[in-house]
Amino acid sequence: MSDQGGLTAPLFHCVFNAEGSITHYLNDVDPELRRRLPYTYAVCLADNSTVPRRVVAGFFAKTTYL
Repeated sequence: MSDQGGLTAPLFHCVFNAEGSITHYLNDVDPELRRRLPYTYAVCLADNSTVPRRVVAGFFAKTTYL
C-alpha cells in the first residue's frame, strides 16, 4: 500500500426535498485541478428506513482514489 494520500474535490451536491423539488449546489474547482483528478464518482444517498426506499441526496466528485 502506498504511503501517499489522495485528493478528492466535490463538484456538485443536491438534496431531494420531500415535496419533490431538488436543491442543488455547484462547487467551484480550479479547472487544472479538475483535469488532473482522473476518477469521477456519482453517489446517491438513500433512506432505507422507508418503503419504498427514497433517494434523499447525491453528489459528484473527482478524485485520485480508484
